[in-house]
Amino acid sequence: MDPSDIGYIVNHLFLPPRLPQGDDSRDMSWPQCDEPPTATLSNTLRGHRKQDALLSHVIESARHFYQAVNHGQADQDARQCWRVLYKMLRSMRRVRHETSINSEKLQQVIQDMEIHDNLCLLISKQNAGIILRRLEAEITLEIFQASATAASVTGNGGKLLIQYPSRPRLSIPANPLLIKSLSAYLAAMDCTEMPEAMPTTRKAQSEQKESREVPDIRYMSELLGGITRALTPDVNATASSTVYVTKRINDHVLWHSALNPWRRDPQWLVIRVALQTSLLERKIDGRYGYKAFTTYVLARALEKASEANWTIICCTR
Repeated sequence: MDPSDIGYIVNHLFLPPRLPQGDDSRDMSWPQCDEPPTATLSNTLRGHRKQDALLSHVIESARHFYQAVNHGQADQDARQCWRVLYKMLRSMRRVRHETSINSEKLQQVIQDMEIHDNLCLLISKQNAGIILRRLEAEITLEIFQASATAASVTGNGGKLLIQYPSRPRLSIPANPLLIKSLSAYLAAMDCTEMPEAMPTTRKAQSEQKESREVPDIRYMSELLGGITRALTPDVNATASSTVYVTKRINDHVLWHSALNPWRRDPQWLVIRVALQTSLLERKIDGRYGYKAFTTYVLARALEKASEANWTIICCTR
C-alpha cells in the first residue's frame, strides 16, 4: 500500500494531534488557472484512490473478522449477521466506477439483495448516507447527514452528539421498475452538485458558493424521502422498526493556505452507522459486536502503519 494511503487511513481513523491543514483527498489544495482538464481528472482519481484505500482496509478487516467469527464459537446469528455485513461492505465498493456510483451496477446489486441483506452508500455530492435493508417484499431506506456542518463543528467546544439515522425508516416495494428508478436517482445525485443545496457567502457584493461548507441533504431527505413516504405501505409500522444510535462525533475543520478544509472522511461514518445499527438490531453478542470490530480495524491500521512508517504510529498512541 502507498505510504500516502496509509497516512490517509491513520488520519481519518485515529485523528492524531497533527492533522493536515487542508483537504487531503487531493494532491493539490489550490487549483491552477492554467491546469489542463486531464490534470484535474487525474487529481480527482488520486483522491478517490485514497478514499478507496480506507474502504479496502475496512473490507479486508471485515473478511478476517468474519472468518474468525465463522470458525470460532459464535452462534448462528452472529455468523449470519457478519456474512451479511461483509457482503454489504463489498457491495459498497462494487457499485462505484472510479469516482462515482454506477447506476447499472447499483441496480444489479439491489436486485441481487437477499432477505435481510443490507447496503450502505455515501451519496457524495449530497453529503448523505443511505442504508438499504431488504425485507421479504420491501426495501427500507434510512437517510442521514454524512458530515456535520462546518459551522456546528467549529462552534462547538467538544464532540457533537448526533442521532443516526436522523429520520425514521421508509420503504418501497421490491419492484424492479422502482429499483431501476431509485438506482438512477442515487447515481445522479452522487455526482451532481445541486446549487440550491449549497451554502452561499457574500463576496465582492455578490453571492458565491461556500466551498468550505457541506451541502444540505434536502434532495435526499425531503425529495427522495417524500416520494418514498408515499410508497411506504405502512408508514407507522415501518417507522417503529427503526433502530437508532447516538454517536459522539469527533470532527475538525482545518485549513491553512488551502482552498478547502480538512474534514474527516464521511465514508467512515456511513460504514460505522450501518454496522452499529445492523448489529444492534440483530442483538449480536458484544464479543462479535460493533466495538470489537472497530477495535480490530484500528489494530490492523496500526500494524500497517508500523510496517510503513514509525513516525505515523508514534502519533497515534
